[in-house]
Amino acid sequence: MGARVHRAVGVRYVELFAGGGGLSHGLDRAGWTCVAHAEIEPHARAVLRTQWPETPLLGDVSAIDGTQWRGQVDVISGGSPCQDMSVAGKRAGLGGARSSLFHQQVR
Repeated sequence: MGARVHRAVGVRYVELFAGGGGLSHGLDRAGWTCVAHAEIEPHARAVLRTQWPETPLLGDVSAIDGTQWRGQVDVISGGSPCQDMSVAGKRAGLGGARSSLFHQQVR
């Protein structure tokens, strides 16, 4: 028996570091509306363009202003890169080149 999905119709969101839009698929299924995606990886961008052709596809998170969404968006989601946090990596923390993008997401 399938899981019951609670619909929160009318909720609008932006997905930063969207990847192939996995979170968006679930949110869309719950009745949410994606206002924009942000992703820089070419293959993931191609997937987003195919799955959400009408949704604005932004690039570098550090170049996004975001003020246009004030009062228009209920949720901003994003899983910023964590390679600099990894035990297998250089352990640069939030000061690392990729993981420091977290600060842009919060901005």
